[in-house]
Amino acid sequence: MLVVDHTLTDAQIKALPTTPVLIVPGNPHKAIVLHAAELILNDTAGAYTNVSTGAADVLSLHAGLRVSSELPNDELLGFATKQIGHINARDAAPYACALSTRKGQDLELLCVNTDGDFTGGHADNYLRVIAYFNLIITG
Repeated sequence: MLVVDHTLTDAQIKALPTTPVLIVPGNPHKAIVLHAAELILNDTAGAYTNVSTGAADVLSLHAGLRVSSELPNDELLGFATKQIGHINARDAAPYACALSTRKGQDLELLCVNTDGDFTGGHADNYLRVIAYFNLIITG
């Protein structure tokens, strides 16, 4: 099992609704199989605003058109350093054992926010993404 530990800056967090963040780069000969991910937010220096109330979900990991389980948008508001979610890739689709890419596809962190980019926050804030995955050689 491989692990990647990626920390997003305040600027990257604010731009998530319009700019996905690369978590694991694709490989032309291998598929990425995501087993789980942890997301830990530190927003003690300043809470985020402009978080849409109409969107049901906010953060998810995407592998091409496949999507992991998603974290509710209220998890991005008003708490200090915390684990905001554990994404279980087995919840991605019925009968799926894990979220997997096709060969060459990236694994990215995406965000749904109908009001556009986030505002507020602070330069000291960060979002840590820890992804547990395997690389599988494909034909």
